[in-house]
Amino acid sequence: MKLRRTAKILSCLILVCVMISFTACGAAHNAADYAPNSSAKGESYYDAAMDADYGYTADDSYKYMEAPTTEAPSESASGTSQPTADSARKLIKNGTMDLETLTFESFMADLYNRIAAAGGYVQSSSENAGRYNSSYAYMRSAYVTARIPADRLDMFCSGVEGTCNVVSHRESTSDVTLDYYDTESHMRALQSEYETLVGILEKCTKLEDVISVQRRITDVLYQIESFKTTLNNYDNLVAYSTVTLNINEVKEPTIVTEQTLGERISTGFHATMMELREGAENFAVGFVANLPYILIWVIIIAVCVIFVRSCIRRARRKYAEKKKIPVPTDTENKEN
Repeated sequence: MKLRRTAKILSCLILVCVMISFTACGAAHNAADYAPNSSAKGESYYDAAMDADYGYTADDSYKYMEAPTTEAPSESASGTSQPTADSARKLIKNGTMDLETLTFESFMADLYNRIAAAGGYVQSSSENAGRYNSSYAYMRSAYVTARIPADRLDMFCSGVEGTCNVVSHRESTSDVTLDYYDTESHMRALQSEYETLVGILEKCTKLEDVISVQRRITDVLYQIESFKTTLNNYDNLVAYSTVTLNINEVKEPTIVTEQTLGERISTGFHATMMELREGAENFAVGFVANLPYILIWVIIIAVCVIFVRSCIRRARRKYAEKKKIPVPTDTENKEN
């Protein structure tokens, strides 16, 4: 009995090993059918080529290999990064200026001429036609955003500072070198993939393969155009600096320099006298401007006083008639 059981177990094991070997052979034949040389069997070039070269899987997922960034900052043998040459750096310069002028119209005309002479252009602008400030002066203001060539930014700002009072002048610089060359390397990798996809598309014989390759080509082209737009924006921002100008018309320029004690006393006394003069002017302007309202209120108050006095007199007469008390005349009231 034991020998029979042992023989049956051995037979089952041998049968299982034979089935496993047949399964492995079938899998090997199926993998061979997807090789590039199996076109005679009607299998896909696309799946095999992309699996071998670009890492495509069965669900058409893609993992591209980035092209080497030879222009971006490199690393030395010690692991420290080497700086990129100044000529290859991508720097975005921006500036903001708060300006005051006593002659608004002539200053604005000169400003637009300076922007054009520097080779720049006005990106946006707005002007406030006028407003009354605390001293009832008709003040105007403007907001101008200009794009100036980066190599002429300092010259332009120096020229503007010589024609007005500069309250503040701020500049900032952004280094986008790494982002720029990283975007460029991604775009080169996608362009290489596009050329490969075009070659694969020419060899596709099945409709589903053609559709799959064309879908991926569309995605790659869209990404390439997106990267091109990003690079063009970077180039534009690097080539032309953005300058924001806030212009205000004033009667007295703001003093922004450091002053001595005597200068501070003189400036304070002058400011106080100016405030007193402006206060008197404001009172005169306000009184004359509101004179019609003042006259109307005077008339209303006078009518009310006359009406109240007449009511009081009537009340006194009625009370005197009831009590039979002689009513004093106006002359007697005054004497009392």
